[in-house]
Amino acid sequence: MPISDLPKDACLTLVLDFVKATARSMALAEAERAREPHRERWARERAVLDRIDLEGRFPRATRIGQAAGSHHGAAGNTAFAFTFGLDRLMAGIKDLPAR
Repeated sequence: MPISDLPKDACLTLVLDFVKATARSMALAEAERAREPHRERWARERAVLDRIDLEGRFPRATRIGQAAGSHHGAAGNTAFAFTFGLDRLMAGIKDLPAR
């Protein structure tokens, strides 16, 4: 990397923090799945979301969430999000100007 040590250290911290946050998210998702099956949880959550009219108040977020849910077969896919996010981080780091 053609950058000085200070930005290099900041890049390392950024990547490590991203990895730690994703690992926590994956562990939480695993624990949630162990406590309650996915379909049961979302049936319960759906009732709450319907009461607060999430779809009417946030149609774009609803559309995006439904598309992602359809694609992944779940509300989210932490492995996909991790790969996507890490790729974006690494691309940004690679494009840092030399200092």
